[in-house]
Amino acid sequence: MRVSLGNVSSNLPNMTSIVSPSRNPSPREVRAARELAGLTQTQAGALVHTSCRTWQQWEAEQGTKDHRAMHPAFWELFQSKIAGLPLLEGIAMTTTKAQRRLAHEQALASTRIEGHQPSPEFLADCEAVIEGAMTRDQARAASLARALAKDKAASAAVAPIADAA
Repeated sequence: MRVSLGNVSSNLPNMTSIVSPSRNPSPREVRAARELAGLTQTQAGALVHTSCRTWQQWEAEQGTKDHRAMHPAFWELFQSKIAGLPLLEGIAMTTTKAQRRLAHEQALASTRIEGHQPSPEFLADCEAVIEGAMTRDQARAASLARALAKDKAASAAVAPIADAA
């Protein structure tokens, strides 16, 4: 008897092989995504809970002794954490307030179509960039700091549970 459940298939019901729709990103993709987000290797590594050295290995060319493939889970985590950051690019590249607002609205619509919902804090930062009260780099730094603080708080909340076990 052959068991088949979507991406899971096997001749033995207890021995399944799951075909992952994800793939390892290429070093060029990893580097391009990091650079587009305006992050250093250290900042990018911190976002996904790895070291700068690990990030450097992910960006090293395939076939070199330093290369290490990035697992799809880290790739998806990184992409989800930087999802709103490209919104800042279009806003900051325009000159007038009206152009900045239009660029923001277009980028926000595109981001939502892709299934991402920016946080209220991030949207407030975007508004500050539109108004000229904050630079794109300041907004990016604030967003990164919030993401890191949120991760730190989540890790701290898990620690007492692990200690109790």
